[in-house]
Amino acid sequence: MKLDIRKVALGAGLAGLLLSTAAIAGNPGHERGKMHGKFGAEHQLARMQRALDLSDEQSQELLVILQAAEEERRATFERVMEEAKPEICAQRDATHSAILDVLTVDQAEEFEEVLAERRDRFHQDGRRGGMPDLSCD
Repeated sequence: MKLDIRKVALGAGLAGLLLSTAAIAGNPGHERGKMHGKFGAEHQLARMQRALDLSDEQSQELLVILQAAEEERRATFERVMEEAKPEICAQRDATHSAILDVLTVDQAEEFEEVLAERRDRFHQDGRRGGMPDLSCD
């Protein structure tokens, strides 16, 4: 089987990105679909308050604006990810196959077990956060 190293690298990169994004995005105890940290509406407002000396009324109005924008971004992200899902799954499958081609039988079994455990943990712990369902099964 001839491998296109660029496709394998891209697929591996996307798979890593999806796993790391999902791990970062998911945060038990937070509302599903809400952005947190430096990207959340509340954090953005806090930065604006520090920089601009906002009144309470301005802060209230800006919070509504920032929360609406956050919701729009989340909806756009979900739509785009759903549209890209077939391509993402195909790339993930190709990467998975290429990895299995390199591993011994014992290593391949261990690899499959690790992936299954990671998938189970990801879904059981509610780590999806605001991530859309990208299961390819």
